[in-house]
Amino acid sequence: MKKEIIILSLVTCFLFLGAGSSQMFLIPYLSNSFAETQSSLVLATVYISIILGVFLNVFLKEIRREKKRLFGLTGYVLFPLSVFLTREYFLLILSSIYWGVTATFYWVSTISTALDFSEEKDFGTNSGMIFFGSGIGTFFGTIMLSRVQETYGYDFIFLAATLLSILAFLPILFLGPDAGNPFETIELRDLLVTGGNKMIPFFIFIGYYGYGIIMNSVSSAVASTLGPSMIGVILSGYFLVSALFSVYGGRISDTLGRRKTFVLAFSSGAAGLLLGSVILNSVTLAVLCVLLGFQVSTVPVNAYGWIGEKTKTGGRLSSICSSFIWNSAAVTVSLLSSSIVYELSGSHQTVFFSFGIISLICGIISNFLK
Repeated sequence: MKKEIIILSLVTCFLFLGAGSSQMFLIPYLSNSFAETQSSLVLATVYISIILGVFLNVFLKEIRREKKRLFGLTGYVLFPLSVFLTREYFLLILSSIYWGVTATFYWVSTISTALDFSEEKDFGTNSGMIFFGSGIGTFFGTIMLSRVQETYGYDFIFLAATLLSILAFLPILFLGPDAGNPFETIELRDLLVTGGNKMIPFFIFIGYYGYGIIMNSVSSAVASTLGPSMIGVILSGYFLVSALFSVYGGRISDTLGRRKTFVLAFSSGAAGLLLGSVILNSVTLAVLCVLLGFQVSTVPVNAYGWIGEKTKTGGRLSSICSSFIWNSAAVTVSLLSSSIVYELSGSHQTVFFSFGIISLICGIISNFLK
């Protein structure tokens, strides 16, 4: 595996050891000061701002990717710092917008670099290594931040997250100049038709919908039924599986094929969510996290494998930008809709059942993908 892929995976690991992990605690924490829907909106704003970041990437395509990547790191430091420093809702929303935009610059430049440094047979595996960094970072990060919460209180979670995210600036110093073409043309049509197929954006949307469910409904269910100190323990299974199958999911995708991998991933997520909708306890929540972790990690690397196969270098950035539009829209919708469904029904299990059915339908539809 090339040095550049390893470095980018390590940078991503530090970002999610800190700021990425703090997302799991954000909604339960803010719910002490604001209504749950307002709390969800702070995090949802991060993801809806990713769409703005995509179009800024389109407009600023002449800027080299290494500069975009460095700019992208700043949001992962400043957002948790703002949560630590202020309770002003307007300032939290502004910092959410900034994080969403900068995160797009980081991810678009990082994924496109990873694919450019990959051979065709390794598209799924190498893009998966980047997601492995985010998954393993969040696995250890949620456990560490749970310990911080237990020992020092909720506020210090976000200070610790800030300090951990700063570590990402160290490995990036060893990354050489980006060999990619900074003037690559981005076709706006490809923002809606990813990798030449209209179903791929929809699958990315549903795949990432599960991430919003984890950050909102699952973390809130754990906090309310088992206590906030158990968030890291229960969700750790999700992030460990996400980390492992960001790599092995890529290998499964490269070996088994994109269509069969979609079927397997969506079926797994459906099984976990439907189980959680029937019985809600520590065991079923842990199983839900593991099975949903397989879906959320495998679907995107499978989609990036599809993108790598179906697009040439010149059209690849458009499809990568498209994937970020759809995954940010998915997380935004899932954060807000799950809060609304919960407030109307008073049950997290209703949220799990609804999304479980949607995942099951996607598993059936993906069997006919060509």
